[in-house]
Amino acid sequence: MTRRVYRFGDCTLDIAARELRHANERVDLAPSVFDCIGYLLEHRERAVGRDELVSAVWGKTSVTDSLLGKTLVKARRAVGDTGEEQQVIRTIPRFGYHWVAEVENVEESSTSLPRETATAPTPALPSTSATP
Repeated sequence: MTRRVYRFGDCTLDIAARELRHANERVDLAPSVFDCIGYLLEHRERAVGRDELVSAVWGKTSVTDSLLGKTLVKARRAVGDTGEEQQVIRTIPRFGYHWVAEVENVEESSTSLPRETATAPTPALPSTSATP
């Protein structure tokens, strides 16, 4: 089984570990900020509507524009972006947001067996049937 690990700029985002690293330093994030970054990154092939993002991150549709705005400011800061530059997360006026930074998928094994265990032959069981 593989984990979803993404690299963009000088950041690495590990979805399963819920960890963002910026310049190889762990960045502590509120769950909603991490979820916002993760959702936009995983849906980067398209713009994500405001209501879709709110539903995915908070699980409801009644989140104020102020809370959403503050979360996006924190998300942008965490990945080294600003509202003026928008080199990672772009605002789509009157719609939502779009992840625009280039992303590299990094595949890492989440369960790795020692080499000798993974390649060791299975011992043969003694035969209990008699030959006719």
